[in-house]
Amino acid sequence: MIGARYLLLLLLPSCDQLFKINELAPDANIDARPLPPHCFAEGFDGTSVDPASWTVASAAPRAPTISVTEHELVIAAQADETGSNYNSIRSTSKFDLTDGQVIVELLEPTLQQSDAPSETQFYIEVDAANRYQFSILLGAVTARLRMAGGDTLVKSTTYLASSFHWLRFRHDAEMNQMAWEVATKEAPDEWASLGTTVALLPVTQLHVDLGAGTYNPVSQPGRARFDNVLVVAPACNL
Repeated sequence: MIGARYLLLLLLPSCDQLFKINELAPDANIDARPLPPHCFAEGFDGTSVDPASWTVASAAPRAPTISVTEHELVIAAQADETGSNYNSIRSTSKFDLTDGQVIVELLEPTLQQSDAPSETQFYIEVDAANRYQFSILLGAVTARLRMAGGDTLVKSTTYLASSFHWLRFRHDAEMNQMAWEVATKEAPDEWASLGTTVALLPVTQLHVDLGAGTYNPVSQPGRARFDNVLVVAPACNL
């Protein structure tokens, strides 16, 4: 687990301009350093999902298999279920992400095989029919825009665990764009673009969601493991 303040130093461009991580001594007093405002930081440090921060949601026939253990959020996809079989957590708060970012650490996705429809999801949404979404499914990572229940593909590429450890949504108000970006575990401050599209959905009241599941029976769908979630935006300082 990476502490929220350490994560800020690692991941935010504005922080990169102030401090490079290789300039920090191991015992550096990070708390004393000036940091940009952040709306929300979650390290899953408890023993269960915090109901003040998250709502557990399920579109599965059985009870949600969601747990917090060893500073991780674990969402286990349920085996051998027909139809939609998804579990997720959704932020209780809505965030104004104008010129903002939402970052998550993906420790492990569900089973990724071409014949196993086991999916891991990270999205920011107005509601279930309107969202910006990362999807890891069938061995591919996909950037997708959903509007009025219809999905538009932004970009898709082969999933490689070494390349997609950090996932980020980043809004550019001047260009009116939403970007899907990724970084490795080894270089979390070096972001690569997965895809960009016009920000057709409003970004001023968005929930953050993490989920996993299947849409056809899978005998061993695996589990999705997440850690640090960070929401940063100028509106956080209002």
